[in-house]
This record gives sequence, structure tokens and C-alpha cells, in this order.
Amino acid sequence: MIRDLGPVSEVVVEGLDRTAVGNPVVCAFVACLTGTLTVDQVVAWCRGRLSDYKVPRRVVLVPEIPRTARGKVDREALHRLLPVSSSDA
Repeated sequence: MIRDLGPVSEVVVEGLDRTAVGNPVVCAFVACLTGTLTVDQVVAWCRGRLSDYKVPRRVVLVPEIPRTARGKVDREALHRLLPVSSSDA
């Protein structure tokens, strides 16, 4: 559904186990041209269309989704793009 947001070319949504109690944190990696979207715009768009628990708690804007040599999403490379944070929720 985030893919329907205008300048978005591709999206990968992950459930990251980053909280102290093990609850997954929804993280969306959003591929778009630099400067065409902000994290706040993506979150606001999601809040208007998704149930609260489906709204990503983390959004990472990237120019493109990294791929393996076989063309699959490189999830390890995506996780390396996450900013270091003391709190994800």
C-alpha cells in the first residue's frame, strides 16, 4: 500500500525484533528519489490508510532497494542501512 504513494518506486516492510520485550517493530524501507519524500510524509500517509498497528514505527528512505546478485532483496544490506538508535518504539 505504501507503494501507492506518488514518488515511491519500491517498498520492503520488515518486522524487526528490536524491543526489550521482543515485540516486533514494523520498519518500512522506502525507495524514492532523494528529496521527494520525508519520513513524516510517509508516516502521515500510512496513518490515514492503515490500522495503527500496521503503521511503520521506523521508516528509512533509500534511493533504491539493495539486491543480491540473483536479484532478490538483500535484507542484510537493508538492515545495515538502519540508523543506530537506543529506542525503536
